[in-house]
Amino acid sequence: MKWRTTVLAPIAVILVTPGAFSQDEDPYSKGWKIYMAAREAAGGGPGGEQLVDYTFDVVTELKMNGQTVKYNSTMALIVPYFLRQSVNSETGRTVLFFDGKQAWQQSIRGKQDLPQSMIGTHRATMDRSHILLGPAPSKDAVHYLRDEDVADRMTQVIQINDVGGTPLRMFVDTENADVLKHVFVGDIPGGGMAQVEELFSGFVDVGGFRWHTEKTVLRNGKQSVRSVTSNLEVNVGLAVENLLR
Repeated sequence: MKWRTTVLAPIAVILVTPGAFSQDEDPYSKGWKIYMAAREAAGGGPGGEQLVDYTFDVVTELKMNGQTVKYNSTMALIVPYFLRQSVNSETGRTVLFFDGKQAWQQSIRGKQDLPQSMIGTHRATMDRSHILLGPAPSKDAVHYLRDEDVADRMTQVIQINDVGGTPLRMFVDTENADVLKHVFVGDIPGGGMAQVEELFSGFVDVGGFRWHTEKTVLRNGKQSVRSVTSNLEVNVGLAVENLLR
């Protein structure tokens, strides 16, 4: 896998600054312009290559019950909802499969169907992951909220009414249109709901698309997950029948 620090396909860098909008512009028109700028910067704008599939390795640190669990995964995804995750941990190797309608895992204990409650969670996660690279929402579903600082970067905050069954707030860098943060209401492992913040950094350009390589997840203000991605490859020709076996 060869990493590149320059864009592999033409991606327009659109500066999204407060001065770029008139003072009397309505929040829906303004929000749509910000969303489209972020989409263009991510590689999902008009004329860009379509995202079909991708693979990557990820190291994840999960905080649960006062302890930190670290594991390595290899992910393979076919847009929109096909997923294979191979996890290596202290307890051995487990492979998780998801086809958009059901989820199951394979381990030394054999095949095990996962709870139906996980179906919606997986679909919502993938909807958020592809919000800039899959089908765009309708214009009237996106509106501007405010400007806000994220990690010493000024962002413009927009909200999309329904992404994976819940409103999604996106914090878009005013200088380069990178999305630095997501905020939404999501599930807590083990049950319950929480306000979830996803902070993104370490952006790279791969396969004509812009990706974050580092993510920190906070649930109700407390860090719960930290992950670092590497070896990202895009549109490698994955087949569903191979992915799910």
